[in-house]
Amino acid sequence: MDKVTSVKSVWENGQSFPHGWPVGLEKNSDSIGELEGFVWNFFGREYQISCKEKGLGFLKILPDQTGFVAIDGNPGKHAYVLNGDASVRFVLTPAFNMRGFDAERLAVVRQHDEERATLSGRMLNTVIPREEQTCFHSVDTSGGKLEIFGDDGLGDCYYTYDWNTGELLATRTLSRRS
Repeated sequence: MDKVTSVKSVWENGQSFPHGWPVGLEKNSDSIGELEGFVWNFFGREYQISCKEKGLGFLKILPDQTGFVAIDGNPGKHAYVLNGDASVRFVLTPAFNMRGFDAERLAVVRQHDEERATLSGRMLNTVIPREEQTCFHSVDTSGGKLEIFGDDGLGDCYYTYDWNTGELLATRTLSRRS
C-alpha cells in the first residue's frame, strides 16, 4: 500500500513547513497568519486540503502513513479518518455518557448544572443539554493507536479507535470537571 509523503502545512502568508515541524517555530515567524491547509504526495500525485473550506481544526498523519485523522471545528463534533487521497474512510463521533450513569444520576448532574448557571447569572433561559456537549479536542497517534481526547458530555475522556475499521476499541474517562 502506498504511503502519504512530503506533507506540509500551508499558512496564510504563503509559507509552508514540513508536517510535524514545531508549531512554536511556525507561530514565531513574522506575519504567518492562520493555518490554511496541507499539501502532500500520494501515489505520485500532489493533493491538498483547505482547513477553512472543509471546516477542519486539526489534521494528523496516521501511524501507518496511509492517510490522516482530522477533527472538524474547535471543539469538534466529528473526527474523520481520511485516505491518502483525502476521501473519507470513516466518520467518528463522540459517545455520550461513557461512564454509564443511570437516568437518576444524569438528572442529578443536570440539576447541579442548572443551579450553577442560575447562581452565576449565566442562565439565559436554557442550559445546553449534556448530550450536545460531547466533542473531540485533539488526537494522539503515538504507540500505533488512534487516541482522541474529548468530552462525553459529562467530563474529559479518551476514545481509542482502529483507523482501519473505524471500530471504537476502548474508552477511558477522567474525573468530572465540576
